Order: sequence, then structure tokens, then C-alpha cells
Amino acid sequence: MSSKISLRSKLYVNKLTRSYFLDWHWNIRIVLKQENRLHVLENLIPNALADDAGKEVRNENQHHIDDDEHATYVKLASTSPEFYKQHEKMDVYTIIMHIK
Repeated sequence: MSSKISLRSKLYVNKLTRSYFLDWHWNIRIVLKQENRLHVLENLIPNALADDAGKEVRNENQHHIDDDEHATYVKLASTSPEFYKQHEKMDVYTIIMHIK
């Protein structure tokens, strides 16, 4: 378990509704930055790798996929049931683009 203070409680108290997108998005960015996962908001999940991709490339790709999944769950947990239902099958980048 990390010794960092969790900022997530702020997200769960102030769930996304139609009128608070900018505040919610800013709070998501703060939490993901603290957790070293902010890059997933700015970059799509990498495309499928070639069969001959090296181990380092495969590890970086898997790291991005894992971080994206984590960020997606953080985002979904901090939304209203209405938004959750609309976005539960999307990755984090797509969620943000859809809501914007």
C-alpha cells in the first residue's frame, strides 16, 4: 500500500454530474498525477504490437494498458449512475472525449 495521502475521497464526494465537468475533470487529473497515471488521459491505448516487438516495448504497452484500466475505474467510480451506465464499456481517454 502506498504511503501517499489518497486524494480519491474528493472524487467520491463530488461525483460527476452534468454541470460539474470541469471541476470533476480537474480533480481526476490531480488524482491520476499523484498516482503517476496522468499519461493515460493524454494518449490513446497503443495499437496491437507486432509479433517481433521487443520485451521492453511489450512491457511499456502493458504498463499503459494497466494504467488506463486503473484510471477508467477511478473515473467510473467518481461519476453518477447515469454517466457510469453510459461509459462503463469505454477506456478512460474515450470517456473524456465523449463527455467533452
